[in-house]
Amino acid sequence: MQQEPQEVDGALRNEDGLLIQQSSSVALPYEQVNPVVFAQPIAPHIAAMQENRLITASRLEGFIKGALLTPHEFALVEGAGGWRVPLNDRELLSDVAKLLGFPVILVVNMKLGCLNHAILTAESIARDGLPLAGWVANTGSRKCHIMMRI
Repeated sequence: MQQEPQEVDGALRNEDGLLIQQSSSVALPYEQVNPVVFAQPIAPHIAAMQENRLITASRLEGFIKGALLTPHEFALVEGAGGWRVPLNDRELLSDVAKLLGFPVILVVNMKLGCLNHAILTAESIARDGLPLAGWVANTGSRKCHIMMRI
């Protein structure tokens, strides 16, 4: 279960964003690592609605492309909530991925039903015209991650 963000220096910060920022070899301000933070760790379209905010695929694309202007050798863009999670009434998180056009790494939570979910998601990624670069088996609290090439 995700933890609620904490207020740091007058702004919301979540644990995942802080960990990514600390683990990065490129120093970026938190606002570039995690430009959208909501008070509740729930689906983005619901959180945005509760906070009377709007998330759009093009706005997220702009945040990501802005962060990528900083010189780097390698970059990963992390999604939130799944390939088809809604951002608003008309757009999905997958729309951001399509705008960026990057190869996709699918993260699969290793639990009952995960194979069906992973296959359906991989089919959806392919239908959206993006290459599936590989997948990561997320075992959660066991802290063991396996990456395989498909």
